[in-house]
Amino acid sequence: MATNLGPIMSKMLDRYGLGELGSWLSQRITAGASPEQIELELYDRPEFIKRFPAIRIRGRDGLPPLSVDEYLAYEAQATTIARAYGVSISQSQINDLLAGNVSMAETQDRLDLASRAALQSDSKTRAELNRIYGVTTGDLINFWLDPKETSVGLQRKFATAQISGEAKRAGFDQDLSRGQLGYLVNRGMTPDQATSAFGQLVESEELFQSTDVTEDEIGIDDQLSILTGDQNLTEKVERRGERRFARFQEGGAFSTGRSGVAGLGSANT
Repeated sequence: MATNLGPIMSKMLDRYGLGELGSWLSQRITAGASPEQIELELYDRPEFIKRFPAIRIRGRDGLPPLSVDEYLAYEAQATTIARAYGVSISQSQINDLLAGNVSMAETQDRLDLASRAALQSDSKTRAELNRIYGVTTGDLINFWLDPKETSVGLQRKFATAQISGEAKRAGFDQDLSRGQLGYLVNRGMTPDQATSAFGQLVESEELFQSTDVTEDEIGIDDQLSILTGDQNLTEKVERRGERRFARFQEGGAFSTGRSGVAGLGSANT
């Protein structure tokens, strides 16, 4: 039995990337250790722990057990998907994802985000990722692979940065806070809607400023409420435009912004 056991277990070590344990394996076989005993001892070897750290971490954290075959399959699939997206994923990142119980489907979502952020996003979105979340150019891939962050949370952060970037592209020069951007995301605004929506605010910016004591300033929060469908505020701005136009017809100054408030409304429409 020992004669057959040696080649079989040597192939196993090679497949695990642990060929350097060949001498140890020979010693254990010579000592009469069974395959089951050798496998148990293998899992406690420092070389094994270093190669497959997530197995021990998952056991410590009470997560479902992970076999070496499952580990290797995850590594291969994650590497293949990353290559398809044009980004890289390190062994350390794979270990962390496995230790954090991140599924392959979720890992694919994260790699998609990494690819979009690193390879497809424009300079304004990248700048807003940095301003809002501190994501530097060097973190454009790593940020999305942090297992401490949920996939849903990461998707939201990317959408938030995109919306903020589109606002800047439209000429809206205010630095919106996380809370303000979160409000827009919660109300259904998408990055695709943001350019047009903020363009409307820019076109109507003069209507948000008071011209006399009868008018008050319409601040940023109220402007965002207009974008998400606050009918009372929308009507307030429209009435202000109408009053100013009436004054203009009577010979006074006329200030409504470049195109008035036409088109302002819900981000969901």
